[in-house]
Amino acid sequence: MTAPSSVKMGRARLLAAGFVFLCAFAVIAGRLLDLSMAGADRTATSLGSPVVGISARGAITDRNGVLLATNMPVKSAFVRPSLIRDPAGAARKIAGVLGSDAGEVEQRLRSDSEFVYIRRLLTPNQYAELSDLEIPGLDFEDEAGRFYPQGALASHLVGFTNIDTTGIAGVEKQFDDELSTGTGIALALDVRVQHVVRSALARAIERFSAVGGTGVVLDVDSGEVLAMVSLPDFHPLDAGTAPADHKKNNVAQSIYELGSTFKIFTAAATLESGRATLQTPYDARQPLRVGGHRVSDFRPQERWMTLAEGFMRSSNIVTGLMALDLGPAGQQEFMCRLGFFEEVPIELPERAAPLLPSKWDIVDSVPVAFGHTLASTPLHLARAVAAMVNGGRLPPVTVLRRERPAAAVAARTPAMPTGTRPCGTGEQVISPKTSQDINRLLRLVVVGGTGRKGNADGYVVGGKTGTAEKVIDGRYSRDRRIASFVGAYPMTRPRYVVSVTVDEPKGRKETFGFATGGWVAAPAVREIISRSALMLGIDPVDETAPAVSEALHIPIPEPEEIQPVRAQRVAFRPRQG
Repeated sequence: MTAPSSVKMGRARLLAAGFVFLCAFAVIAGRLLDLSMAGADRTATSLGSPVVGISARGAITDRNGVLLATNMPVKSAFVRPSLIRDPAGAARKIAGVLGSDAGEVEQRLRSDSEFVYIRRLLTPNQYAELSDLEIPGLDFEDEAGRFYPQGALASHLVGFTNIDTTGIAGVEKQFDDELSTGTGIALALDVRVQHVVRSALARAIERFSAVGGTGVVLDVDSGEVLAMVSLPDFHPLDAGTAPADHKKNNVAQSIYELGSTFKIFTAAATLESGRATLQTPYDARQPLRVGGHRVSDFRPQERWMTLAEGFMRSSNIVTGLMALDLGPAGQQEFMCRLGFFEEVPIELPERAAPLLPSKWDIVDSVPVAFGHTLASTPLHLARAVAAMVNGGRLPPVTVLRRERPAAAVAARTPAMPTGTRPCGTGEQVISPKTSQDINRLLRLVVVGGTGRKGNADGYVVGGKTGTAEKVIDGRYSRDRRIASFVGAYPMTRPRYVVSVTVDEPKGRKETFGFATGGWVAAPAVREIISRSALMLGIDPVDETAPAVSEALHIPIPEPEEIQPVRAQRVAFRPRQG
């Protein structure tokens, strides 16, 4: 054979081989097109649902970019029942992988529908094991699943979605429109601080055999919520099976009588009104009687005390006398300015308004003064205390990281229900002078009063304890209470409010049977501040330095040095009807 004829034969063979490969590729391309069309058909006809694709739902992050919620591609399993040859046998195999009831799976495999889901949003292991079964008629499709890398850590704040990634609760619901278009949301939350709060609160709940609790860390100037914990909590992926009380955001959604923490507001209102100073004496020699009710102190001093000492010792009698000086109208007006007449305007769908006294007359004003008959959320408390310590301005609370002017953020907060009395976000509620006096009082409580166990060395903590009996079936329960401590730091120039409430704590031998705010909640606040202050850029200082101690010092006179100014006590008659 000559060379030219060999070349011709080689070319012919190459052309023939190329034609074969071309035909093969055409067949494969046609099959792929057929499969894609079939996939679109089966998705479109599944349970009447629209075509399911990979959603571009935006991510939710904390203030430092740590991922809290994101979409990821996952597999979902479906069957074409008409192709299942042995429904009973296939059902047993599938149920074994998924941990499902074989009878329910078999019922799906015998369906008259052309397309039936077996399980959506499979785990990688489930997908691998189902694939290995090689059951004819069992197939898979790509979907978008919503995942929460931090688990239950911020579940009440972040919220959750349904299986089709539509927001159902929390930020997921509040910003569902933005997230569904792919817009990401950066929260004010700091995951590091959230972890500290959650672990400290969980320890307090376990130690005192409590049923739950809340923890909040709030920036007193910007109103940013750096931590919001409600226990018990839940994993967002298990929200469908979680108990209802685990899914309730007790920080913003549950109302409690928060006890003596409200004495902060009574003292502030009294000082702001000019009716008293820190050194004004009050007659605490005997219990106060108002409307037939007896108001006494936990540890009676049975003598005259100044306003400052009465606050330090958490005297109900001194506080009640301040409330009588203010009068119901003055007290109502002040509490309204602090936001206790409305929901806290925050970007969460889960919010609750306080429960106010039915009449709020002279008889109601005394218990309101020390945290009874007015029930509010822990978030109300934290926000109002922020106004007391930051120079007197009520901050616009937000779950969003502040990158815009406060007015722009406030514009995105939810509108209040009609019929409520607006009290003014950002309003100057007390003077800077009164705010400084409150800072000194709060520091006095931690240095020498009921809040000693809340002191975190080096961080100049101030705060107030609170213990209130719970209302059960319309009556106060003697053995079920809410123990609270709300603190701020550093009191030389407060930056953060830290609030902890513990629900139904039980006394312990080492606490002498007590389960008060000072024993239960104050140590948790101390732990939170000690562990998180450096994370937030707060360096410890020498608390004994003259510049620190002198700025916050309040002299407490000896009992014999107090000059009484009231000649007699006034007893009020019971209200009629």
